[in-house]
Amino acid sequence: SSGINAESQSVLFSFFFKLEFLLQSRMDISSAHKSSYYQKLQWVDTVPKVTRAVKELKKQKEIALDCEGFSLGRKGTLDIVTIGTMNKKVFLFDITQLKSTAFDHGLRDLLQSDRDTMTKLMFDCRNDSDALLHLFNVKLVGVLDLQVVDYLRRKGMKKGNEDPVAIRGLDKIIDGGVASLKSRIGDQIKNASIRGQNIWIARPLGPELENYCALDVLKLFEIRKVFKNTIKKKGNEMFGESKKRLASERL
Repeated sequence: SSGINAESQSVLFSFFFKLEFLLQSRMDISSAHKSSYYQKLQWVDTVPKVTRAVKELKKQKEIALDCEGFSLGRKGTLDIVTIGTMNKKVFLFDITQLKSTAFDHGLRDLLQSDRDTMTKLMFDCRNDSDALLHLFNVKLVGVLDLQVVDYLRRKGMKKGNEDPVAIRGLDKIIDGGVASLKSRIGDQIKNASIRGQNIWIARPLGPELENYCALDVLKLFEIRKVFKNTIKKKGNEMFGESKKRLASERL
């Protein structure tokens, strides 16, 4: 029987080791793996974590924001709200888990704060704002849509005989290595969507998808830096054109 006991102990040890690893992966301090893309990634999946994250984020004058979901918009789902800071911290608000509770405990107020309080950098805010407004009654305020900035910047440099300026996706602006990751994950999202599968509800989410979420926000700070002179000269116009894209302005 000693052999059976030893085997049982081994199985139990393996089970508890795996359990501890899974719990550690969702701890408040960070995700279980390391990444060169961010300094710290934190899942926000309980009310106390929402309260602490919002308190920390309110100290920022500028954040980067992106949402993930299945067929993102009023007729789809909103599963993750990703917020990044200039010091490369990333917060993944687990809306699949928390639903409206996350917004009721401070996230809504944060996203509805005015431009003077906090700028929200986004890249094509249309579907995100549509989902936030119609699914959770969040009216985004203070958004600077960098897709709009990119378009107006290139339009201003266009000469009369050149082809019309087209709106560009984020993958056309960021560097090649990062664009490759986004393209690869983008294909996974597209294929899953065709099959009617929502990849954003899996928990734990997985390192590549976490990196994808992180990049979608952290790269916006780099883009903003490139566009800083244009924004400085035409900031009011850029914010005004961004506002026109928000769902609350297109009712």
